[in-house]
Amino acid sequence: MDEARCLPYAPLPLLQEAESAAKGIIYCRSKALCDKIAGVLGCLVYYADMEGSREEVLDRWQQLGGPIVSTSALGVGVDIPHVRFTLHVERP
Repeated sequence: MDEARCLPYAPLPLLQEAESAAKGIIYCRSKALCDKIAGVLGCLVYYADMEGSREEVLDRWQQLGGPIVSTSALGVGVDIPHVRFTLHVERP
């Protein structure tokens, strides 16, 4: 939690305390920020040219729930049911 408070984004500590099974998307404009926030929250990350398979990440997220941190790549042609929240860390 202390690490999350160092980030200049107030909602992150609230997300850490939220129900872990609630499926949500945290959007960032850069891959670097996606990786940083996913590291703090301990959740999955998704962007266009990531290492490994994006489909595997989405399948895992659908099974586990919780938040996922992504660029706008997650939202183009992807239909995911039961998303409880979205958060834009920076202006889109």
